[in-house]
Amino acid sequence: MIQRRSDVYMGTCCWGRGIPMGYALWEYTGNAWELRKDASIPGAQPSDPPQMPGLFRGQIRATPSIVMMEQSS
Repeated sequence: MIQRRSDVYMGTCCWGRGIPMGYALWEYTGNAWELRKDASIPGAQPSDPPQMPGLFRGQIRATPSIVMMEQSS
């Protein structure tokens, strides 16, 4: 028998969501997306806000963080 987890936990490392670089929470204000929480690990940054407009004011969307690439000299 396969057990399935019904809860989803987005901790600081986000392994529960399969997002090892962290995540960002964006809130739709009615006009634009604003960053509400940056849970990126060191060396990563939030990805861009969602491309689609929100469906309602106060909508929250989670996006994965991305690794910041170092420029070689």
